[in-house]
Amino acid sequence: MAGQQAHTVAQVGTERFQQEARAFADALGQRIEGHTEVVNGLRGLFIANPRLTRAEFERAASDLDVGQRYAGVRNLSFTRWVPGAERAAYEARVRADTSINLRGYPDFAIHPPGDRAEYFVAEYLWPMVGNEMVLGLDISAQPTNLAAMQYSRDSGRTVASAPFDMLQEVNHRPGFVIRVPVFDYSTGAPEPRFVGAVASTIRVYDMVQA
Repeated sequence: MAGQQAHTVAQVGTERFQQEARAFADALGQRIEGHTEVVNGLRGLFIANPRLTRAEFERAASDLDVGQRYAGVRNLSFTRWVPGAERAAYEARVRADTSINLRGYPDFAIHPPGDRAEYFVAEYLWPMVGNEMVLGLDISAQPTNLAAMQYSRDSGRTVASAPFDMLQEVNHRPGFVIRVPVFDYSTGAPEPRFVGAVASTIRVYDMVQA
């Protein structure tokens, strides 16, 4: 009798755990879908205008109100593909960008330093406050992030990276990126030109707590 009762209690506990796990998984899946919709929406702006400015990106990102609607988002960003031969010209162009800051970005430089065949540079960031050290980051320094970028470019698909430690965080640093590639179809070439990717960087701790 006692054994049967213990078995029944254990079975009820197991079923309850499974129900809670399914509910958690469903909620997590819904949040991921929401984040994916955000980055795809921002990509639509680049498809309509491949030369989208920093000010236009910030305006669109601000209007999304991600801080209230999407728990865990640390930033929205546009990461630009820069061929190695164009590095100097690219850095000069960003330094002279006064669309938001009238001073421009006189100290802008791709980091970490070093000559590479290509760079994937965090150029547009929202919000900038709290993410200053990410500006100019070549994500080649984060192998899991780079792998997701390359797969996104090669497949044309929305991709979630493996977890990695975010530079701008002190506590609960693990995060991941949902990224969607951006192509320029206005060049008239047989194949569209890869421009970069729009991404949402999400801190795992915040999303799970929500």
